[in-house]
Amino acid sequence: MIACKKCEVSKDQSEFYVYNKKTGARRGECNSCRSDRVKAWAADNVERVRATKRQWARDNKQKNLEYSRVYRKTKKGYLSTTYTNMDGRVKGRSKPWLYKGLPICGRAEFIEWSIKDRMFNMLFDAWERSGYDSKLSPSIDRLDTNGGYMFGNISWITHSENSQRGAFSRWGFE
Repeated sequence: MIACKKCEVSKDQSEFYVYNKKTGARRGECNSCRSDRVKAWAADNVERVRATKRQWARDNKQKNLEYSRVYRKTKKGYLSTTYTNMDGRVKGRSKPWLYKGLPICGRAEFIEWSIKDRMFNMLFDAWERSGYDSKLSPSIDRLDTNGGYMFGNISWITHSENSQRGAFSRWGFE
């Protein structure tokens, strides 16, 4: 048992970060106290943290790009990217005459809903098996084109089907 120098509570040594792997030396403050201190520092130094992250991204473009490619092919990564695109549309960054101002569900709720959705899982698995063929990628379809991205108005279909529906409605075939 080790006493934390910050909260003075005795804790198991596994509750303290190792700072020297060679000797096995551990920090004097417990993991939770250190975490609280680091979070408080980051909140007080937001611009410095942002600048450091931007600099890291500039210095590690290839590593960052590779991470993004891999992450976007996970369910959570794909859903996060999909939500970002939907959010951009309703905020007017893409085709504002079609989407700007439409209601949108929350990011966390959208991801949770999608992960539980049987159709999304089937489509995502088929997309993976195809070697990530863009035509088979899961796509959000708004059932009522005047409605927003709300749970009663969205469903998952393939990108190919969604494009086809958009083309048909654009030329008045629906």
